Amino acid sequence: MATGGLIRGEQIISVDIPFSASKVWEVYANTHQLAQIFKSVPASGFKDIQVVGDGGVGSHIIVTFKPGNPLKQFRETVMILDHQRKVKEVEVTEGGFLNLGFTSFHTRFQILPKGPDMATVTKIMRYNVREDSAANLSLASANDNPYQVEAVEAFLNGSSTSN
Repeated sequence: MATGGLIRGEQIISVDIPFSASKVWEVYANTHQLAQIFKSVPASGFKDIQVVGDGGVGSHIIVTFKPGNPLKQFRETVMILDHQRKVKEVEVTEGGFLNLGFTSFHTRFQILPKGPDMATVTKIMRYNVREDSAANLSLASANDNPYQVEAVEAFLNGSSTSN
């Protein structure tokens, strides 16, 4: 939807994962651990992910991509970390999308129970991009790859077999 020179967008991806919502939330709530899991996946395109702070609200996540990715690097800030609702929200505050015509890029992760040993991970990306940068909208689509949930599932599978 275009409003005053901006295009607003929203993308939602939901993926089921065969672990309890509490178990999945333990991983998503731990920003340091989640960063290590995400950057360990070759398909992610991440060169490095650093967390500045304790991982809670106000912490910064610095994401650096492998050469060739137009996003290059960005900084996100953890805005919400709600353990009761199992919601984590981050906002890009510097670089990356903001250097490519986006005026905002917000990501919300929510973990919902789907049974005693099943959860749904929902990732909602909301953004505004200047109309003159509409060609960069495909970068937001590339950010909805379910590999992140698959990486968390692989991590949980590994940790459940080592316990």
